[in-house]
Amino acid sequence: MPAATARGTGDYCVLDFDHAPFKNAGMARVVIENLTKIFKGPAGEIIRAVNRANLVVEDKEFLVLVGPSGCGKSSTLRMIAGLDEVSEGTISIDGRVVNKVEPKDRDIAMVFQNYALYPHMSVYENMAFGLKLRNIARTEIEQRVREAAATLDLADCLNRKPKELSGGQRQRVAVGRAIVRKPKVFLFDEPLSNLDAPMRAQMRREISKLHTQLASTMLFVTHDQSEAMTMGDRIAVMKDGIIQQVALPMEVYHQPANLFVAGFIGSPAMNLFRGMLERRDGGLFFHEQPGQSGDAKSFAVRVEAEMAARLGDFIGRHIVLGIRPEHIAERLQLREATDACTIEAVAELVEPLGAETYLYAASGAHSLTARMQPGYRAAAKEKVLLVLDMRHAHFFDPDTEKRIG
Repeated sequence: MPAATARGTGDYCVLDFDHAPFKNAGMARVVIENLTKIFKGPAGEIIRAVNRANLVVEDKEFLVLVGPSGCGKSSTLRMIAGLDEVSEGTISIDGRVVNKVEPKDRDIAMVFQNYALYPHMSVYENMAFGLKLRNIARTEIEQRVREAAATLDLADCLNRKPKELSGGQRQRVAVGRAIVRKPKVFLFDEPLSNLDAPMRAQMRREISKLHTQLASTMLFVTHDQSEAMTMGDRIAVMKDGIIQQVALPMEVYHQPANLFVAGFIGSPAMNLFRGMLERRDGGLFFHEQPGQSGDAKSFAVRVEAEMAARLGDFIGRHIVLGIRPEHIAERLQLREATDACTIEAVAELVEPLGAETYLYAASGAHSLTARMQPGYRAAAKEKVLLVLDMRHAHFFDPDTEKRIG
């Protein structure tokens, strides 16, 4: 029987899934409609951990639900798994409403943040335990476990106890225990949070490869926007129990639906400046609100003509300008830049990272981050001239927080 091959040892093996035999038998579409989870607070107040969430995970899709801690993403996942009761709304798997269906009968498998392994059982026994409860034949259990172990480079660990494994190996055991079930849907609840940075990066790649090999429906929950951007076919951004935007990763990055998404997705985050729009010198200008410090002047930059045509209703009103660090450059590097898109700022810190350098500076009432060329230098308190590429500017309504341009 063919098996996946592995190069390297320990946590940092590189798995080859091209010829792995383990194939998922069931696939499904997951639909949640107006899903709500209500708790009572310490004073009896109503807390909506999840508030009328609507989401579709397509058949064979890898969808990542991302948001800060406490936003309701794990509660959403636990309701889909059947571990938490639904307060309002419906959950459908493969066209079947499962609100009242027991977790064991939903044909899902869940991988938890804390691995949830039985410490007194071997790796083999941990992976086989769920199958034994379902009265799967011993020969079938043997085949499934050994195929999953080969796929995850755990064949040499089957007789070990969890305490004898590294963090990365324990996580692979937890994933393997889900794989052997051959479920319709895989649910991952922040499974990489307990791993160190190199191991997280490694496991991101391996889980993505696993999704391709298994051709399964997967819903992955994380607070790490880098995991969301690199792993998801689509990502759903959540805040305060409400899904803010669902789209392709780069669509969320380049066209954020609102201020929260703009500030949450991207590392470093998008720069956000508050100010007003005013007409002068034959064009439309964004004028930054003045700051309290005398070290930096508030700036004014000209809005691109195409964008200006969409912002007519906001002339004379407060507005938020957003621009990502890679769209701010040093004036000396752009000879063709005009004064209309140049600002003066005060350098606070330069962070060289080898292939790129980040400049942290202050301008008017705001701090900003710019991605500069390698080798860029500026002393603290030094005045610097920066160019904003207004072709990539975003504008937000400060009242509704929605993107308007």
